Amino acid sequence: MIKIRMWNEPTKTMIYNQPLVLQALAEQAAFNNPDELDVLAEIQPIDHGTTITYMLYTGVDDQTGKHIYVGDYVRIVWPHWQLCFLVKQERGAFVLRNPHLPNIRQFPELSSYMQVIGDVFQTPDLELGTAFN
Repeated sequence: MIKIRMWNEPTKTMIYNQPLVLQALAEQAAFNNPDELDVLAEIQPIDHGTTITYMLYTGVDDQTGKHIYVGDYVRIVWPHWQLCFLVKQERGAFVLRNPHLPNIRQFPELSSYMQVIGDVFQTPDLELGTAFN
């Protein structure tokens, strides 16, 4: 199932209500290109320069059952270390990015070790470094 959340910059709120998000997407598509009927084609990667930002659900839940969206920060916990990553969409695939490591593309396989700890809008200053226990 395709799910999309929406960050409303003027009100500083994250909106998960799917009918409301789809209505906003349809209105944006009609405004930008009235002949375009596929509103999902209008979804663009995260762009901090706009007032409304759409983020796609990855289809993966973290270890607590919380949906993981593009733009989320996740922590992967192993017995002797933990790493924080930003969830991104690149070339049609969901990847985990950390500036100190190569991209991780085995995203779904790691979900049982992941925990959502924030997102780029509500916790923008999160540190993506490596932490060892």
